Amino acid sequence: MSRVISTLYRAQRYGHSHTLLESPTNTGKSLSLLCSVLPWQKSYKSRFPNGNLSHSKTQPSDTAASSNVEPPEPAIPTIYYASRTHAQITQVILEYRKTGYRVPMTVLVSRKRYCTNSHVQGKENADEKCRLLLKDKKNIKCAEY
Repeated sequence: MSRVISTLYRAQRYGHSHTLLESPTNTGKSLSLLCSVLPWQKSYKSRFPNGNLSHSKTQPSDTAASSNVEPPEPAIPTIYYASRTHAQITQVILEYRKTGYRVPMTVLVSRKRYCTNSHVQGKENADEKCRLLLKDKKNIKCAEY
């Protein structure tokens, strides 16, 4: 956890807005990553209470060059947690619930699990059926798309 936090601060110090972290299976990374990045983000919010909540960089304006105007506060970092399988993201959410942190989050899932088209939904080959419906870009055959 200390290495994760030091990496995040080092990236911030050098002006980087992204950090990629990897760790082998069964090293306790889900809980340790959550318990390091969530407090880091929370401390960032407390240091910059008026920070920009978007994840896009703030563009300096011409007036920011004036010595009378303070530069805008930096954007509060957005945390993206990617996994390869649904079972892995389920595990991360279970680990997240063990922490005392509650942050807004969104889980993005595959077509097979999220598709609302009744001709595709629940089918074993849902990805293939979906691709066929979307194959012709000029004549898309999926009303849900």
